[in-house]
Amino acid sequence: MSASRGAGYMYTSYFTLEGSTAEWTQSEMDGQFEIGSWSNMPCSAMGCTRNCMQAHYGDRSHETVCEKDWEATWNCVAGCPGVTFPSWQSHVEELGNRSSQCYHASSSRTHNTSVRESANISSSTANSQSVQQLHERLALVEEALRRQQNSDLHGFKTTPTSTPSATPNVEDETIAHHSLWEDHNISFEGDSSFRKQTYLASQIEELRIEAAQSPIVVDELENLKGIYQSHEAQPEAKQTRRLRQPHVAKAAQLQLLPSDFVIRLLRTVTENSVLFLFYAVENRAQVEDLCRRVYFSVEPVTIGEITLLNGFLSVLLRDINFDAHPDFSPEEVSRLYNLSHASFKAGVETYEVMAAPTFEHTLILSMASLRAQQDGNLPLQWTVMSAAARHCLALGYHRKARLAELPAQEARRARRLFWHVYFADRGLTLTQGKAPILQDFDIDTEPFEVTRTPERYPWDTSFAAFIEFGRIQTGIYEGLYSPASSRRSDEERRELVAVLDKRLRRWYETWQSVDYTHAYRKDLFQFTFEGIDVVYYSIMTLLHRGASSSNSASAISEECYEAARKGLTAHATAYHRSVSGGYAALFNYAVWTHLYSSFTPYIITFLHCIRNSDIEDLNLLRSTLEISERVSALVESCKRQYELCRSLYRIAEAYIKSKKGITCVDTALSSHITLPLQQPAAQETWSIFDPQLEHGAFSDIHVDDWNAGYISQMSFSLDNQLSKGQP
Repeated sequence: MSASRGAGYMYTSYFTLEGSTAEWTQSEMDGQFEIGSWSNMPCSAMGCTRNCMQAHYGDRSHETVCEKDWEATWNCVAGCPGVTFPSWQSHVEELGNRSSQCYHASSSRTHNTSVRESANISSSTANSQSVQQLHERLALVEEALRRQQNSDLHGFKTTPTSTPSATPNVEDETIAHHSLWEDHNISFEGDSSFRKQTYLASQIEELRIEAAQSPIVVDELENLKGIYQSHEAQPEAKQTRRLRQPHVAKAAQLQLLPSDFVIRLLRTVTENSVLFLFYAVENRAQVEDLCRRVYFSVEPVTIGEITLLNGFLSVLLRDINFDAHPDFSPEEVSRLYNLSHASFKAGVETYEVMAAPTFEHTLILSMASLRAQQDGNLPLQWTVMSAAARHCLALGYHRKARLAELPAQEARRARRLFWHVYFADRGLTLTQGKAPILQDFDIDTEPFEVTRTPERYPWDTSFAAFIEFGRIQTGIYEGLYSPASSRRSDEERRELVAVLDKRLRRWYETWQSVDYTHAYRKDLFQFTFEGIDVVYYSIMTLLHRGASSSNSASAISEECYEAARKGLTAHATAYHRSVSGGYAALFNYAVWTHLYSSFTPYIITFLHCIRNSDIEDLNLLRSTLEISERVSALVESCKRQYELCRSLYRIAEAYIKSKKGITCVDTALSSHITLPLQQPAAQETWSIFDPQLEHGAFSDIHVDDWNAGYISQMSFSLDNQLSKGQP
């Protein structure tokens, strides 16, 4: 039994009439006849009520139904057992006066009895009251929302005092949020990292014995431990968030450069652009295709497309800074570069780019990884690089069969992108002490395609060589520094080192044979790979360091020590070369060579110095430390390396002084160093590193622009307060 509309109940809600009453029942189902109230009609009276209905209505769908018929039915039902209907007269008086109209049953779908009309009037009144109540309740809700908004604007939330258990104050993301590019990024570092190697070097037995006799060694070991722990500890939650008002969704920060400017810019783009030499962008046609999709699209433009276009344009504009063009003023280039770069960074932080695997999103993250490397931000580089690697796996770019399903051009671009991500993934394996995400046993895609264009060939050949170099680094990590490698015996380690040593030497010989005579931007090619010797000897040192599982200084082989000395010498050579190149050249050395090459040679020289109490080793450590000090004054991200090197040097100095009882060089480095710069190279050789950069192009550098025209006649002072940053 179910309730019908209004105050009464449908007869057919209680009974199913069959036979001759079926047509009449359909009329009832159309909702025209109601009787009584459920509260006045118990289930025991249903049979009697049915009889009354059939007796007074029956099959009368084509007959006239008047109020007298309804009255007879009412009185019959009222006499059923248990029914407590009032008298018909009382019912009529309650509803009001009714006419004695008669209605034809067949028209009952459009006409009601007087009783039904009264019910509709009552229902209409009730509906009006309900609408009024809804308006009042909506007004209360609106007022509550206004109060909540006012509360949020003042940075606090209120909790009702009547609440038994107070709800914790939840951070309001509208005023506090994480910034991928600016906030501290947590990044675990394994055993092959410089920081971990430094800590292990401080635990050797020779220092433990000497520490019991020399208070200076004890103090310096504590300093080193403090520096290590300060970088190891995770920051407090409140320190990882910055308050920025007003907070705007990242997607809302995306902007496009004026279309007329973009057209002018594209006219200047050639195949020797940095965008095509360093990034996973095939050619100018790929940029033009994206511009058409964004600026002349008939469909909604995606966040990925806008972000990727801003990434392209920011690289092209930055390239103009290094190669001034008469069609663009420095002010215009600087302003639009800042706009496109800010939009690119905002797009990288969107959920779509980081979480949704598409070609555009993967290319964005690949570009962001290289930009993070240029900024010297290793944790950020690993974050975006790992996201790009996962996108590649999700898209199937690592599989030959998947790429075979794509159109030829799309497959070629996807393959190029995959190998760029692969190289970036391998490049951080030893530096960060982490296994790569893209595993060789899971990859069967075609090798990186080397272009046969004479000008492009040296660049592609170099990139292919570094893909192999990345594989060698991964082999060193997996075989000598991964958790699984701890199960190898020293004999197995030495055998593996011998194999990898031959492989690394063959790679170096192949690299030295690369002919870049006809390369695009020959000067840029030469400068980019100026520090290869530093990288090579650093990896060679790390390789031979893993030949023994012992952490003792006595376990260092002669091959390891020789590679370490050559590595530090190569550092000095590369540094002096970069100083003579000017502002951009020195910055490039600081980031690409000093920061990203393993500094294990410094640690090995330190251990050899402790083992043999060698003054020559100590002098080599000091000269390298002076370079590290000057670089750290230019690039913020190099300071950690400098702090660790300084602690190692002070420990070595105190140790030798204690053992030999001699006066070494001053313990504290000069807080103010004046360095006459090297004579610059020929102007035509280094012209690319004499740019008219906009102010603040490199936020980490704190010196004025240097000009190669007068660099030989000047000296610069690098202030460094040694106490700053000490624990």
